[in-house]
Amino acid sequence: MDFIEILNTRTSVPPKILVEPAPDPEQLALFLSTALRAPDHGAIQPWRFHVVRGDARAKLGELFAQALLKREPDAPEAAVAKERLRPSFAPLAIVVGAQITTDNPGVPPVEQIVSTGAAIQNIMNAAHASGYATFLSTGIRARDAHIKRAFGFGETDELVGFLYIGTPKSRQSVKPRPDPMLFITQWTGPFASPPVRHIGRAGGRGTTPRRRAGRAMRQGQTLRWRWPRRGAAPERGFHPAARR
Repeated sequence: MDFIEILNTRTSVPPKILVEPAPDPEQLALFLSTALRAPDHGAIQPWRFHVVRGDARAKLGELFAQALLKREPDAPEAAVAKERLRPSFAPLAIVVGAQITTDNPGVPPVEQIVSTGAAIQNIMNAAHASGYATFLSTGIRARDAHIKRAFGFGETDELVGFLYIGTPKSRQSVKPRPDPMLFITQWTGPFASPPVRHIGRAGGRGTTPRRRAGRAMRQGQTLRWRWPRRGAAPERGFHPAARR
């Protein structure tokens, strides 16, 4: 595969489908070297990679179970058992975090987290180019203080995610992606007035960006943004057409 094909064919494969072989130490060192090519404003080097394989996966599973019981003391045993097994499916995991530097006002935490995300993407692409598959798990475990402390992360640091790597049991199809043009405008200057229509995944069945875009185009509509309420978190979505 050429480089662009590698980028366009990478897809996430659930850990339950990942088996041995995993990258050997030499291959993994090569993948991690690509991670350090991520953009890094101010040369902060926030990335931290904790490799988990072999028997250490059971220890990670026990950590997940302990964290669940701290969050939910009455959690059913089935849920606790599921947490214990979670890291054992894939042969290799990398716990990736950002050690946040707060003494450089020119490089806020968000930039350091973005740099770490770019590092993760480089690892995933390098693994894909070498015939492996990956899955990035985030969610409540990545925000759990008990788990963060176990990997040496402080309160201001971010555990960005758990990256699972292995060989897929079977050939995986490439997930369809939306038309990139749906996310793009040719900006020529400030909007004359705030965009008024929002397109996003929220709203239930039939309201994915692609479906709404297709329905609107069939009806001859122009799709626009809708600004979130004052003080509300921005809604996820995109704007295929800007207000003219």
